[in-house]
Amino acid sequence: MQQRDDSVPSIIPRSKWWWLGLALLLILAGWLYLRGYNASLPFINQVDEPYHLLAAQHTIHDGSARGVNYEAYPPGMRTLSYLLLKHIKSPEAHHGTMLPALRLITITAWMLVVVVVALLGSMLSHPLTGLMAAAIWIVNPWVVERARWALPDGYLTLFTLLALWLALVSCLRGRRSFSTAAVYSIMLAIVFKTQALFVAPLILLLPLINLSRMPERRKDVWQLTFWNSLRFAVFLFWLLLIYPTLEANNIPYWVAPTDSVSLLSVQVIWHNLLPVLQSFQPLHIWKGQLLLTALLWRYRQRINGIVLIVLIVSGLCWLIGISLFGMQDLRQFFVLGAMLALLYAMGFTVLIYLLEEALIHLPPPPPRNNYCCLFIKSYLRASLSYFSPLACCLLIANRMRWRINSPCMTVAMTWQHTWTHLFRQACISPITTITELLTALGAGTTVNTTSYG
Repeated sequence: MQQRDDSVPSIIPRSKWWWLGLALLLILAGWLYLRGYNASLPFINQVDEPYHLLAAQHTIHDGSARGVNYEAYPPGMRTLSYLLLKHIKSPEAHHGTMLPALRLITITAWMLVVVVVALLGSMLSHPLTGLMAAAIWIVNPWVVERARWALPDGYLTLFTLLALWLALVSCLRGRRSFSTAAVYSIMLAIVFKTQALFVAPLILLLPLINLSRMPERRKDVWQLTFWNSLRFAVFLFWLLLIYPTLEANNIPYWVAPTDSVSLLSVQVIWHNLLPVLQSFQPLHIWKGQLLLTALLWRYRQRINGIVLIVLIVSGLCWLIGISLFGMQDLRQFFVLGAMLALLYAMGFTVLIYLLEEALIHLPPPPPRNNYCCLFIKSYLRASLSYFSPLACCLLIANRMRWRINSPCMTVAMTWQHTWTHLFRQACISPITTITELLTALGAGTTVNTTSYG
């Protein structure tokens, strides 16, 4: 059987403890997300949920969702609802009966987001960085509240982050097929919400980084970029010219009308960014975390610079792209929130590196059972002697190379005199004797060492 080459970097962490930690985090995420999956049922409380089900029901009956003005909405959520209504729901049941199943599928997508966040964090710096980022993301009240609803945000976040991870694996590990899979993943993200278009150019152009890293593979890099761009061009042709995406302004309460695109302003960008930051921690804690992250410059050789730059650039593309449409609601920035969770965990990575550095400079510890076994063996050798404590200390001193006039030997002689005093007072078991000895020494009892000289 072929042996595994440990010199080749692994795509995923190999440590079983890392996977155990991720499993525990998934259990925590499932417990938090599933607690509210049946909220408001059998009634429908969330405004956007019935629109997707109703659009899917109209598609089944009329072949189109124009009856509810949802024909131009990205088809991902409607297609998923269509599959449940068409192939699982009984004909006489109401379409709302599929809502619990749709919510469970959506919660599964949110839990897969946890896995992708952990993988991105592990690739970024340290395996614990991924687990910390996943934990920060899981317990965010903003995420917990949103995960219970059957909405496209979870699928958008999942496929966008998955596309980034696949593209980075292709770039850093030389896996050509992963880059193609990243393009298909970002297509799925766009199918659920068109905001993923702001990250798509980065996914397509990321293989070009290998032009300088791997000059011998320039031809493969250009071919890969060309074919991926061609695939995405065909997808855009369908999305913009065949599917009625450009008619999205007719959707009720559409948050990104193309006739309201404006110039960027710092005020709009900060207004959109601030709620995302505050969903994790107050702003002053972010400032302290930023200072802590600055210490990573000391450990810059242990940080994957390409992954860090890709995360920062993709987050900025997301923030700036959505800010073109003015001030937006918090629910438009889940992908940005996941990237901020990764950067937030980077600050805690400094503590891990500082601890590792401190442990490296410590002297090596003695053998685990050295003192314990040495005491037991020496005491058994001298147990038949009346001066067993002194004999025990002398044997230990011989092994540990204590000098006769050292403080350790002074303590040993004091111990011997105290033991003799207690032994003469009462011939009791050694355990009781040691207990009285410790009590006497702990109470500060003064022992007259000249009486038995």
